Amino acid sequence: MSLYADRSIVIALKDATERVYIRIWDDTGALVEPESLSLAVYRYNELQFEETDFSAVATNIVTEADGIYYFLFGDTSIDAHNDSSATYEYVFIWSYQLEAGANVDKEVQVVKVMTPTTLSLIPKLRLAIDKAAKQVEEHDGRTCYLGYTDWMLIGALEDGLQYINAQPPYPMWSTIDSFPLQLHGKILQMAAEMCMLMSQEIFAIDTDINYSDNGQVFTIDHYPKLAAALTFRKSILDTTISAMKRHYLRNGSVLVELGPNVRFNSLVSAAPSNSLFRNMFLGG
Repeated sequence: MSLYADRSIVIALKDATERVYIRIWDDTGALVEPESLSLAVYRYNELQFEETDFSAVATNIVTEADGIYYFLFGDTSIDAHNDSSATYEYVFIWSYQLEAGANVDKEVQVVKVMTPTTLSLIPKLRLAIDKAAKQVEEHDGRTCYLGYTDWMLIGALEDGLQYINAQPPYPMWSTIDSFPLQLHGKILQMAAEMCMLMSQEIFAIDTDINYSDNGQVFTIDHYPKLAAALTFRKSILDTTISAMKRHYLRNGSVLVELGPNVRFNSLVSAAPSNSLFRNMFLGG
C-alpha cells in the first residue's frame, strides 16, 4: 500500500484557500479507503493544528472519492491557525492505517504561501531558463510543464535572493516581496538562473556520455557548456550585486585617509575591493 501526496510542494496564494490533496493506492494501483487518515500541520517546529480521522463526525478532511481526500488550507473557520495571510511554509504530515492495528504510514507535504508579486516572476524565469515552454496535459485534464514546475522556479528565486544577501556590502532583503524588483528585478532573475545552472551541472555529471567504438563516436557533453554559462552569470553578478547594494548604504562611501600606522596600512591594502572594515566602506 502507498500513501501519495498529490503534490509534494503546494503553492498557495496569500489570503486564499487551497485544496491540499492526498491519495491512497494498493499494490495494484487502485485507489482504496484506509482504516484511518489524520493530518498534523506545522510551521517551523510549532504545531499549528491537527485534524482527526476522516471518518469522524467533526473532521475537516474531505472525502472526494474512495482513496482521494483533501484539506482546505486557508479556511480559518476550520481553525484560527489555518491561516494563509502570511508568506510562511507549512508542513503537512498525513498519517494513515490501512487496517486496525497496522503500522502507521506517513507522507509529508510542504505548503508555500506566496504573494502575487512572487508568482508574477515565474513566467519570466521560465522563459529565460527553459529552451521551450514544454507544457503537456496530464491524465486528469490538468496541464503541467516538463521543464520546471512553479515551486522549482520559486525555490530558485529564493536561493537567488540568499545569494544576493550573502554578497557584501551589508544591505539584505528577507523576502522576495521586499526586494526592489522594479529597479533590480533582473539581478534577482540572473541570480536564480545561476542557482538553477548549478543544479543542472550536478545532473550533467551523472548523465553526460563519451562513447567510442571502432570509430563510431557518441558524445553528450553538457557540463562544459553549463559551466561556461554559470561562470558568465557569476562574473556579472559579483560586480552588479555590489554596485546595486551601494545604493542602499545609509552612510554611503567614505574616503579613508591612512595614517602612519604601517599595520593598518597593510590591512587596508590587503582588503578585497568593496569590503567593510569596522563600519567603513572601502570602495574599489
